[in-house]
Amino acid sequence: MNKHLALAIIVATGLLPGSLAIGATPRCSFPHGDKTSVNEMIASIKRTKAVCALPWRALKSAVQDPAAIKQLQAAYDAIIAKYPDHVQGATARRSEVDAAAGHPEKMLAIADANVKLHPEDKTLSNMSCFARGRYGFDVANAMPYCNAAVANGRPGYALVNRGRVELETGQNEAAFADFNEAMGDKNFQKHFMLVDAVYGRGIARLRLGDEGGSKDIKAAIHARPTIVKDFEDGGVYQPDDSDVSASKRKRSSSR
Repeated sequence: MNKHLALAIIVATGLLPGSLAIGATPRCSFPHGDKTSVNEMIASIKRTKAVCALPWRALKSAVQDPAAIKQLQAAYDAIIAKYPDHVQGATARRSEVDAAAGHPEKMLAIADANVKLHPEDKTLSNMSCFARGRYGFDVANAMPYCNAAVANGRPGYALVNRGRVELETGQNEAAFADFNEAMGDKNFQKHFMLVDAVYGRGIARLRLGDEGGSKDIKAAIHARPTIVKDFEDGGVYQPDDSDVSASKRKRSSSR
Protein backbone atom coordinates (compact mmCIF):
# COMPACT_ATOMS: atom_id res chain seq x y z
CA MET A 1 0.00 0.00 0.00
CA ASN A 2 1.49 3.38 -0.98
CA LYS A 3 1.91 6.23 1.48
CA HIS A 4 -0.84 8.33 -0.10
CA LEU A 5 -3.39 5.54 0.25
CA ALA A 6 -2.26 4.81 3.81
CA LEU A 7 -2.66 8.49 4.68
CA ALA A 8 -6.11 8.62 3.10
CA ILE A 9 -7.22 5.67 5.20
CA ILE A 10 -5.84 7.15 8.41
CA VAL A 11 -7.54 10.49 7.78
CA ALA A 12 -10.84 9.02 6.68
CA THR A 13 -11.26 6.16 9.11
CA GLY A 14 -8.66 6.29 11.84
CA LEU A 15 -7.44 2.82 10.90
CA LEU A 16 -3.85 1.74 11.05
CA PRO A 17 -1.93 1.96 7.74
CA GLY A 18 -1.92 -1.34 5.92
CA SER A 19 -5.07 -2.58 7.60
CA LEU A 20 -7.07 -2.52 4.36
CA ALA A 21 -4.58 -4.59 2.43
CA ILE A 22 -6.24 -7.27 0.33
CA GLY A 23 -5.02 -10.80 1.01
CA ALA A 24 -5.94 -12.60 -2.21
CA THR A 25 -3.79 -15.64 -2.84
CA PRO A 26 -1.97 -15.83 -6.18
CA ARG A 27 -3.42 -19.28 -6.75
CA CYS A 28 -6.91 -17.84 -7.09
CA SER A 29 -5.82 -14.68 -8.85
CA PHE A 30 -7.67 -13.53 -11.95
CA PRO A 31 -5.57 -10.66 -13.34
CA HIS A 32 -8.22 -9.65 -15.88
CA GLY A 33 -10.92 -9.31 -13.22
CA ASP A 34 -14.31 -8.53 -14.72
CA LYS A 35 -12.91 -9.22 -18.18
CA THR A 36 -11.74 -12.74 -17.38
CA SER A 37 -12.44 -14.96 -20.38
CA VAL A 38 -14.22 -18.30 -20.35
CA ASN A 39 -10.94 -19.98 -21.31
CA GLU A 40 -9.23 -18.42 -18.29
CA MET A 41 -12.06 -19.62 -16.04
CA ILE A 42 -11.78 -23.16 -17.38
CA ALA A 43 -8.01 -23.09 -16.94
CA SER A 44 -8.49 -22.10 -13.29
CA ILE A 45 -11.04 -24.87 -12.72
CA LYS A 46 -8.58 -27.42 -14.07
CA ARG A 47 -5.50 -26.00 -12.34
CA THR A 48 -7.05 -25.63 -8.88
CA LYS A 49 -9.48 -28.59 -9.11
CA ALA A 50 -12.39 -26.15 -8.78
CA VAL A 51 -11.14 -24.60 -5.54
CA CYS A 52 -11.42 -21.00 -6.68
CA ALA A 53 -14.59 -18.99 -7.06
CA LEU A 54 -14.76 -17.47 -10.53
CA PRO A 55 -14.94 -13.66 -10.85
CA TRP A 56 -18.63 -13.00 -10.37
CA ARG A 57 -19.21 -10.22 -12.88
CA ALA A 58 -17.10 -11.95 -15.52
CA LEU A 59 -19.10 -15.13 -14.88
CA LYS A 60 -22.40 -13.26 -15.19
CA SER A 61 -21.25 -11.88 -18.51
CA ALA A 62 -20.05 -15.27 -19.73
CA VAL A 63 -23.29 -17.11 -18.97
CA GLN A 64 -25.18 -14.92 -21.38
CA ASP A 65 -23.85 -17.40 -23.93
CA PRO A 66 -25.45 -20.87 -23.56
CA ALA A 67 -22.33 -22.43 -25.08
CA ALA A 68 -20.20 -20.93 -22.32
CA ILE A 69 -22.52 -22.38 -19.68
CA LYS A 70 -22.03 -25.84 -21.15
CA GLN A 71 -18.25 -25.40 -21.30
CA LEU A 72 -18.01 -24.32 -17.68
CA GLN A 73 -20.33 -27.05 -16.46
CA ALA A 74 -18.33 -29.63 -18.42
CA ALA A 75 -15.11 -28.42 -16.76
CA TYR A 76 -16.66 -28.88 -13.33
CA ASP A 77 -18.11 -32.24 -14.29
CA ALA A 78 -14.64 -33.40 -15.31
CA ILE A 79 -13.28 -32.51 -11.85
CA ILE A 80 -16.20 -34.28 -10.17
CA ALA A 81 -15.59 -37.43 -12.22
CA LYS A 82 -11.81 -37.50 -11.78
CA TYR A 83 -11.23 -36.33 -8.21
CA PRO A 84 -13.47 -37.92 -5.53
CA ASP A 85 -12.07 -35.65 -2.83
CA HIS A 86 -13.24 -32.59 -4.75
CA VAL A 87 -16.80 -33.68 -5.54
CA GLN A 88 -18.47 -31.55 -2.86
CA GLY A 89 -16.48 -28.43 -3.61
CA ALA A 90 -16.76 -28.76 -7.39
CA THR A 91 -20.49 -29.38 -7.15
CA ALA A 92 -20.91 -26.22 -5.11
CA ARG A 93 -18.80 -24.22 -7.57
CA ARG A 94 -20.79 -25.65 -10.47
CA SER A 95 -23.99 -24.34 -8.89
CA GLU A 96 -22.53 -20.83 -9.05
CA VAL A 97 -22.72 -21.00 -12.84
CA ASP A 98 -26.49 -21.44 -12.58
CA ALA A 99 -26.68 -18.70 -9.97
CA ALA A 100 -24.87 -16.27 -12.24
CA ALA A 101 -27.43 -17.10 -14.92
CA GLY A 102 -30.21 -16.08 -12.52
CA HIS A 103 -30.96 -19.46 -10.94
CA PRO A 104 -29.46 -19.48 -7.43
CA GLU A 105 -31.73 -22.18 -6.02
CA LYS A 106 -29.18 -25.00 -6.09
CA MET A 107 -26.36 -22.83 -4.75
CA LEU A 108 -28.50 -21.77 -1.78
CA ALA A 109 -29.81 -25.29 -1.23
CA ILE A 110 -26.26 -26.66 -1.02
CA ALA A 111 -25.22 -24.01 1.49
CA ASP A 112 -28.35 -24.49 3.61
CA ALA A 113 -28.08 -28.30 3.51
CA ASN A 114 -24.53 -28.07 4.85
CA VAL A 115 -25.82 -26.12 7.85
CA LYS A 116 -28.34 -28.86 8.63
CA LEU A 117 -25.98 -31.77 7.94
CA HIS A 118 -23.16 -30.40 10.09
CA PRO A 119 -24.67 -28.61 13.09
CA GLU A 120 -21.33 -28.94 14.88
CA ASP A 121 -19.72 -26.57 12.35
CA LYS A 122 -20.97 -23.16 13.40
CA THR A 123 -19.19 -21.41 10.51
CA LEU A 124 -21.46 -22.89 7.86
CA SER A 125 -24.31 -20.52 8.67
CA ASN A 126 -22.02 -17.73 7.54
CA MET A 127 -21.85 -19.24 4.05
CA SER A 128 -25.65 -19.25 3.76
CA CYS A 129 -25.68 -15.64 4.91
CA PHE A 130 -22.85 -14.69 2.53
CA ALA A 131 -24.42 -16.38 -0.50
CA ARG A 132 -27.53 -14.27 -0.04
CA GLY A 133 -26.02 -10.95 0.99
CA ARG A 134 -23.11 -10.87 -1.43
CA TYR A 135 -25.26 -11.49 -4.50
CA GLY A 136 -28.67 -10.23 -3.39
CA PHE A 137 -30.41 -13.60 -3.57
CA ASP A 138 -33.29 -14.52 -1.27
CA VAL A 139 -32.32 -11.88 1.29
CA ALA A 140 -35.72 -12.17 2.95
CA ASN A 141 -34.62 -15.54 4.33
CA ALA A 142 -31.04 -14.61 5.19
CA MET A 143 -31.25 -13.29 8.74
CA PRO A 144 -31.57 -16.60 10.66
CA TYR A 145 -28.32 -17.74 9.06
CA CYS A 146 -26.66 -14.36 9.55
CA ASN A 147 -27.68 -14.18 13.20
CA ALA A 148 -26.39 -17.70 13.85
CA ALA A 149 -23.06 -16.81 12.22
CA VAL A 150 -22.69 -13.66 14.31
CA ALA A 151 -23.65 -15.51 17.49
CA ASN A 152 -20.64 -17.78 16.97
CA GLY A 153 -18.15 -15.39 18.55
CA ARG A 154 -19.19 -12.26 16.63
CA PRO A 155 -16.38 -12.54 14.05
CA GLY A 156 -15.86 -9.50 11.84
CA TYR A 157 -16.57 -11.32 8.59
CA ALA A 158 -19.95 -12.52 9.89
CA LEU A 159 -20.84 -9.01 11.01
CA VAL A 160 -19.97 -7.73 7.53
CA ASN A 161 -22.10 -10.37 5.81
CA ARG A 162 -25.05 -9.58 8.08
CA GLY A 163 -24.49 -5.89 7.51
CA ARG A 164 -24.81 -6.40 3.75
CA VAL A 165 -28.16 -8.12 4.22
CA GLU A 166 -29.30 -5.35 6.54
CA LEU A 167 -28.41 -2.73 3.92
CA GLU A 168 -30.30 -4.70 1.29
CA THR A 169 -33.39 -4.89 3.50
CA GLY A 170 -33.28 -1.25 4.63
CA GLN A 171 -32.11 -1.90 8.21
CA ASN A 172 -29.61 0.92 8.10
CA GLU A 173 -29.08 1.48 11.82
CA ALA A 174 -28.44 -2.22 12.38
CA ALA A 175 -26.09 -2.27 9.38
CA PHE A 176 -24.14 0.68 10.75
CA ALA A 177 -23.78 -1.06 14.11
CA ASP A 178 -22.52 -4.29 12.54
CA PHE A 179 -20.02 -2.63 10.21
CA ASN A 180 -18.81 -0.37 12.99
CA GLU A 181 -18.31 -3.31 15.33
CA ALA A 182 -16.39 -5.23 12.66
CA MET A 183 -14.09 -2.25 12.09
CA GLY A 184 -13.39 -2.07 15.81
CA ASP A 185 -12.44 -5.75 16.10
CA LYS A 186 -8.66 -5.94 16.60
CA ASN A 187 -8.62 -9.45 15.16
CA PHE A 188 -10.22 -8.18 11.96
CA GLN A 189 -7.85 -5.33 11.14
CA LYS A 190 -5.86 -7.21 8.49
CA HIS A 191 -8.75 -9.22 7.05
CA PHE A 192 -9.45 -8.42 3.38
CA MET A 193 -13.15 -7.94 4.18
CA LEU A 194 -12.34 -4.93 6.34
CA VAL A 195 -12.70 -2.91 3.12
CA ASP A 196 -16.30 -4.14 2.90
CA ALA A 197 -16.93 -3.03 6.48
CA VAL A 198 -15.60 0.47 5.76
CA TYR A 199 -17.64 0.84 2.57
CA GLY A 200 -20.78 -0.64 4.12
CA ARG A 201 -20.53 1.69 7.10
CA GLY A 202 -20.20 4.60 4.70
CA ILE A 203 -23.39 3.63 2.88
CA ALA A 204 -25.25 3.20 6.18
CA ARG A 205 -24.03 6.57 7.46
CA LEU A 206 -25.15 8.36 4.30
CA ARG A 207 -28.55 6.68 4.40
CA LEU A 208 -28.90 7.82 8.00
CA GLY A 209 -28.10 11.42 7.03
CA ASP A 210 -24.47 11.41 8.20
CA GLU A 211 -22.46 13.04 5.42
CA GLY A 212 -19.28 11.74 7.04
CA GLY A 213 -20.08 8.43 5.39
CA SER A 214 -18.53 9.76 2.20
CA LYS A 215 -15.11 9.59 3.88
CA ASP A 216 -15.57 5.89 4.58
CA ILE A 217 -16.62 5.31 0.99
CA LYS A 218 -13.65 7.18 -0.45
CA ALA A 219 -11.20 5.27 1.75
CA ALA A 220 -12.71 1.92 0.75
CA ILE A 221 -12.62 2.79 -2.95
CA HIS A 222 -8.96 3.75 -2.65
CA ALA A 223 -8.22 0.40 -1.05
CA ARG A 224 -10.30 -1.66 -3.50
CA PRO A 225 -11.60 0.17 -6.57
CA THR A 226 -14.06 -2.65 -7.34
CA ILE A 227 -15.84 -2.26 -3.99
CA VAL A 228 -18.63 -0.15 -5.52
CA LYS A 229 -19.51 -2.88 -8.01
CA ASP A 230 -19.07 -5.55 -5.33
CA PHE A 231 -21.90 -3.98 -3.34
CA GLU A 232 -23.97 -3.20 -6.41
CA ASP A 233 -23.88 -6.94 -7.19
CA GLY A 234 -26.15 -7.37 -4.18
CA GLY A 235 -28.34 -4.38 -4.99
CA VAL A 236 -26.67 -1.85 -2.67
CA TYR A 237 -26.05 1.53 -4.31
CA GLN A 238 -24.71 4.80 -3.00
CA PRO A 239 -27.57 7.14 -2.12
CA ASP A 240 -27.75 10.32 -4.19
CA ASP A 241 -27.34 13.77 -2.65
CA SER A 242 -31.08 14.38 -2.42
CA ASP A 243 -31.60 11.17 -0.44
CA VAL A 244 -28.77 12.06 1.94
CA SER A 245 -30.19 15.56 2.44
CA ALA A 246 -33.65 14.17 3.14
CA SER A 247 -32.23 11.71 5.66
CA LYS A 248 -30.24 14.49 7.28
CA ARG A 249 -33.36 16.65 7.67
CA LYS A 250 -35.29 13.71 9.11
CA ARG A 251 -32.45 13.02 11.53
CA SER A 252 -32.36 16.67 12.67
CA SER A 253 -36.13 16.87 13.17
CA SER A 254 -36.15 13.74 15.31
CA ARG A 255 -33.69 15.20 17.82
